[in-house]
Amino acid sequence: EPSPFQRLCPIADCGNAFSRWVEPWEMGFVNADLTILAHRDPQGEWLGSRATSSWHADGTALADAVLFDEQGSVGRALQTLLLTPPPPPPSAPP
Repeated sequence: EPSPFQRLCPIADCGNAFSRWVEPWEMGFVNADLTILAHRDPQGEWLGSRATSSWHADGTALADAVLFDEQGSVGRALQTLLLTPPPPPPSAPP
């Protein structure tokens, strides 16, 4: 049986996907770092995340998520992201 914190970790790791600005095939957003701050253990079965992100022209981004359960805020998750455009399509043979 996972601990309450272990149950929180998978949803904390989804902030970059929940707050993306484009579809995954248009831009890669590699999660280079994840920080989870929990100020209490989550209670109950349901967990949620309210995520936002800031993308920058230099190819970096930050995703910030409020983590919550049925009683309210549990903590935050921060992700440092590397933005990677998809490779160009292969050129047609001559």
